[in-house]
Amino acid sequence: MPDRPTAMLAQVLALAEKDTNVQAVGVEGSLNDPAKPVDAWQDLDVTLFVKTTAPDRASAYLALFGTPTIVRHFHEKDLWGNDGTYWETFLTRYPGTQRMDLKMAPTAAIAAYLAADRLNAIVWRRDQGRITPRPTDASSFYLDPPTQAQLADHCAELLWIAGNVVKGLGRGNLLYAAGQFSDYLRPELLLLLSWQVTLERQGRFDPGVSHKGLWAALPLMTRNRLMGTYDLHDAAAIRLALRQTITLYTGAVSAITRLGDLTPPVALIPAMAQLHQWLDEPLPD
Repeated sequence: MPDRPTAMLAQVLALAEKDTNVQAVGVEGSLNDPAKPVDAWQDLDVTLFVKTTAPDRASAYLALFGTPTIVRHFHEKDLWGNDGTYWETFLTRYPGTQRMDLKMAPTAAIAAYLAADRLNAIVWRRDQGRITPRPTDASSFYLDPPTQAQLADHCAELLWIAGNVVKGLGRGNLLYAAGQFSDYLRPELLLLLSWQVTLERQGRFDPGVSHKGLWAALPLMTRNRLMGTYDLHDAAAIRLALRQTITLYTGAVSAITRLGDLTPPVALIPAMAQLHQWLDEPLPD
């Protein structure tokens, strides 16, 4: 069985103790978030704060858990903070489900690293050894509830893009219709659903990358309807997905305005009526 991230971290720290280039080690991500479940897919997000960030200094750490199946190396500026620091990042996958996101940065970047993200914590220092990390949480990623202007803008954007999807259907261009749906329409819907959840949780909701946090947060019926919008294999499926989107949009906006004490976007009633008309009648070609 692959090592869990905590066991992987112990091996990284053991190597760091022998590596005089490393001055401190930080851990970030899900390992520091008590709200995240532990499973076989949890990776180790770890940063080596070093004297020199030469990429070849990472090779011994990348080899700790066997031969990687793939390594993505990035030379990035201001990964955390905006002090002009360049970071070396190695996204590494091993046989099975084991993963490590290894980063190297100058020791001077520690302050910016800690200030930028409440999930970041130093767990080892050269002059102290293993230390108790500071308390961590995902509050740096909590989604703020929308303002009245933000709600109106994103509702209008969703209804506008929905019209583009219908235009693609009317022209028989399913690639365009599905592209508008996937690239622009569904992200707006996911944002509205995330706003609803963050209001339900008093602003304590981290949607996560690709809104992955929504999966556990949504009721089963909502989740099923949302997943139905990913079936875009033909014109009938796109029409059905658009209807599901309108249903989810209507419910989310109703909840957002109620929970957030906001005004419903009544100026968009004609646009919604037009969508229903298009979907209820044969489209002109």
